Amino acid sequence: LSGISSKFKEVTKWINIFEELHHRKNDDSSISQDEWLASLLRKKEYGVAAGGPIGSIASLAFKDVLYSLNIKCDSMIGHSNGENAALISAGILNFDSESQFLKILRMLSEFPLRKKKDGVYLAVNNFSEKNLEELLNKFSNDVFLAMNNCPGQQVLYTKLGARESVINCIKEKYGLVFELPTDHPYHTKAFEKSLDYLKTIYNQFTINKGSIPVYSCVNASFFPDNEEAIRDLALRQWVEPVDFQKTIKKAYEQGARTFIEVGPNNRLSGFVADSLKGKEYLLVNCSKEKTSALDSIIEM
Repeated sequence: LSGISSKFKEVTKWINIFEELHHRKNDDSSISQDEWLASLLRKKEYGVAAGGPIGSIASLAFKDVLYSLNIKCDSMIGHSNGENAALISAGILNFDSESQFLKILRMLSEFPLRKKKDGVYLAVNNFSEKNLEELLNKFSNDVFLAMNNCPGQQVLYTKLGARESVINCIKEKYGLVFELPTDHPYHTKAFEKSLDYLKTIYNQFTINKGSIPVYSCVNASFFPDNEEAIRDLALRQWVEPVDFQKTIKKAYEQGARTFIEVGPNNRLSGFVADSLKGKEYLLVNCSKEKTSALDSIIEM
């Protein structure tokens, strides 16, 4: 978001929230804002507590930029923690004030750490559905599908004791595999013990139908209208696999032809392109690595 607040005043509010969250506001330190932010982000690992608040703030800021350009949407899809940003943007999860939103973000930042790390995420590429099914059956108590991102990539949560065996099995089938750091077994049943803490966070929001339909990546269907059912489905995403591929395909089947990635960097655009290979669509994004935010938005 650096450098675009002068062009898009809507962004200032979100930068202020970010600085307040990280105690930067009114800090007279000589280090520049960009240097301070870069040093902060370098210390972060992938996870709800670390990346969640940062990604949500950026996504909500970009959404306001799109709206200021009169670019609105017919529906939204959120991947993992991006679902929360989508639900807020759609008016389904609501907060009364910036101070209440800050309280929610702080609760997320203080998400209890696991006393002992017992597993890792493995991103698997070039692996057929048949091979994946055989792998999950062979290591049924040690490996869990966490994310089905697209035909070319799935993310598995693998217990440490089985890590080497699982990696070897993937390589034997000519699959490509690499580790992703994580602090919790998100999107698997192993995360159920953390649901009570998540419930307290979702209870901070006022929940209603909203103005824009949001797809859930749990069942590739729109969120329901009922408050309790909305909360239950939002919580289910944390203990069930994210099926982003199926959800993108369902949106296409139901008429979606223009896909705009709203958030930091363009990680999801590749998943969309792979899931819709051979079909006609327009895919753009608000943010690209090694490209200024303003240039990315102009290109979009």
